[in-house]
Amino acid sequence: MARLSGGFQKLHTKLSGWRRLAILNIGAMVLLTLLLCGFTVASILKTDLSEIANEGYNYDEASRGDAVRNTFLFHSSLCTEPTARNVNTVLHLIVNAVSSAVLASSNFFSQVLSSPSRAEVDVSHARGRSLDVGVLSWRNALGLSPFKTVAWVALLVTSLPLHLLFNSAILQSADSDGSHAQDGGNCYVGVSNPLLLTVTLACLVKVIICVMIVWVLGPQESLVTPGDAVASFISVPDSYTADRLELLVNHPRHKADSGSPILWRYTPLRRLSCISRWTWTYTYAFFVACILVAAGVLGKEYQMIKNDEMDQQSLRDSSSPLTIMPPNSSVPFITTMFLANVPQLLLSVWYFAYNAILTRLQLSQEWALYSTSFRPLRVSQPRLQLPYKYSILLIILSAVLHFLLSESSFVVLFTDDDGTVGLDGSKDYQTLPYDLYVVWGLSPTYLAGLLALATAVIQIPWLLGLLRLPGHMPPVGSDSQAIAAACHVSPLSKAPLDEQKGGEGEGYEPVSMADEEGHGGLLAVSRSLLSWGVVKMPQAWYDAHVDRRNAPESRRAVEHLSFGTSLNGVKKPIRGRLYS
Repeated sequence: MARLSGGFQKLHTKLSGWRRLAILNIGAMVLLTLLLCGFTVASILKTDLSEIANEGYNYDEASRGDAVRNTFLFHSSLCTEPTARNVNTVLHLIVNAVSSAVLASSNFFSQVLSSPSRAEVDVSHARGRSLDVGVLSWRNALGLSPFKTVAWVALLVTSLPLHLLFNSAILQSADSDGSHAQDGGNCYVGVSNPLLLTVTLACLVKVIICVMIVWVLGPQESLVTPGDAVASFISVPDSYTADRLELLVNHPRHKADSGSPILWRYTPLRRLSCISRWTWTYTYAFFVACILVAAGVLGKEYQMIKNDEMDQQSLRDSSSPLTIMPPNSSVPFITTMFLANVPQLLLSVWYFAYNAILTRLQLSQEWALYSTSFRPLRVSQPRLQLPYKYSILLIILSAVLHFLLSESSFVVLFTDDDGTVGLDGSKDYQTLPYDLYVVWGLSPTYLAGLLALATAVIQIPWLLGLLRLPGHMPPVGSDSQAIAAACHVSPLSKAPLDEQKGGEGEGYEPVSMADEEGHGGLLAVSRSLLSWGVVKMPQAWYDAHVDRRNAPESRRAVEHLSFGTSLNGVKKPIRGRLYS
């Protein structure tokens, strides 16, 4: 029984922190993958082999192998009825909800993989380099272990089918004149078996990679949040950033040499100051470029509609696409599918850039609040604490944007039931029934909605950036060296015993670091409610840190800035004084 209890305790420890949320993400991905597997198998088994019997194919020789390469006609109804359009819309909503959920789980693991361990941070600091903490950063790739880098790239590669293929797995047909309402022909909603199978396999591989991540990184503690980094640097001080306050107060007016005291002139900055001008410039240049290209395409569509004197009612009908590839083109299905879904990949990059800049703004606010009151660290041990209201809203935004884009740029199949139009389209017998022709369609209505939403949401980051940061704590962004420089706590620090369990700290017995062995007392401090400011140091420290840049008679005292608990008398730094 004791052995069993010990095993559960070991498993509980192994699955603490980010691993618990990782298991939940894996569970969700497994469930979605099983649903995709079931739907894929059903689609292949339900594919009508007689639809494959066409030029070059014989019905008697058709097999399930041909069904895998072909399209399952999921729904058929008269084009005069809205049923096919509604089924297509519902299926695309489901597809984008599933893909957003899978990609959100994948992004969580990418965040974990890009988060450095303390050992990796120490190696980088020894080389004079910083790593990013709390954000998804390619800069970290050079400082991570080979497994993390390979797994990270593998997650990105397995995400490509979801971006490029998933939306085109649901196909809708139209009449050869591009309209649904002018005759009584049939309209179809189909499921592309090869595309759906590829997406399902990609999700399966993604699940395997995520399980390997939890297994391999099980004993390793990654610095997933800035709170993880602060707790680590307080518990085990970073020797490479000791007396390096200039790494934290990185301001043009602070002309301090390495290791010399800082003349405090800090004034509260706006949130946008936590992000470099270069990052703001290239991020918004990318945002605006994408919007301008989409606006140009939309303008071209309306011009073509005007020139063709199309009925204006069709502009409100998303199922009457304006094809930018005419029906008599010879572009095969796979090529058309990639062309229609490249915008999905660009939108994903757009969203990642948007998410990154909002994350940095939120982290700057979270960091600054430590100079206004005593607050707990947001850490991943013993459990991961995420700002869910931001995460959920961003996931919903991603799903809505991808859905609007899937209805704006898509593959559409044209039928020529009566044979009078004489289409010369691409007859891709490997993937399509013999009477369907493939083109790339656009919906101006949904594209206009996508443009309006994208234009609105990109106003949020810079408007948030105009807000001033609270308190007096210089922003560090995600820079590991700057975070470490702020975490050299005083040897006189004390931690209330029960504050680690959620108490307020008042009236509890203090635990002095001097009474602990090793770093035990430091660990107690890191688990307490913390604030950042001027903390009291031993007299020996003051004697060693006298400002020696002036004559002896004009030398000024130097004080120390760091985190402290409610028992340490943390004070606000005073303008014009020296700090180290």
